[in-house]
Amino acid sequence: MMNKEKNHSFSDMLLRGLVTLNPALGPGPLSWILEPGMGFSDTAFWWGICNTRPRPHEGVDFFSFRRTDGSTGRIDESTRIPLALPGTLMAKTEDFLGSSLWFCHPDKQSGTDILFSAYAHLRPQKDLVTGERYPAGTLLGVPTLANTPQTKTPPHLHVSTFYAPATLDIIMIDWSRITEQTAVKLIDPLSL
Repeated sequence: MMNKEKNHSFSDMLLRGLVTLNPALGPGPLSWILEPGMGFSDTAFWWGICNTRPRPHEGVDFFSFRRTDGSTGRIDESTRIPLALPGTLMAKTEDFLGSSLWFCHPDKQSGTDILFSAYAHLRPQKDLVTGERYPAGTLLGVPTLANTPQTKTPPHLHVSTFYAPATLDIIMIDWSRITEQTAVKLIDPLSL
């Protein structure tokens, strides 16, 4: 029997998980709304800062969505964030708005490389264990509320996806250097 989940995109799986974990979001998010600066490789900031990023955006910032009834909603600091694809938690690191969770998805390959994903700007669940494999839909945490003098960024989920060798030492990946890593092939999460 064919597994129907394989036919759904990363975005679809993330939206499904949001609906499951957050029934109060309403009549089911249908699609993401991306403003300039939120998308993969965008060079502008989308929040309060009116200048350009120091390097192209290495992922997608998920913030607002359109529901099946046409109304819109947004992620806030209480939104429960799901894991979109089954994977193994490789590392938990700090980022400028909270924590990042780094996953390996060995069942998704491109040649000899495997898919990795990073979910950033979270307050992660305390029971997540590095080295454990988790199913799609697992609760990862909630977005960080960042309102500091340096950053007035609304709560949102940043996701980066990339292909890399299975032997990649994920601890060597650093947000400030991720675009410089020759072993890392960044890809748009919305293209998966």
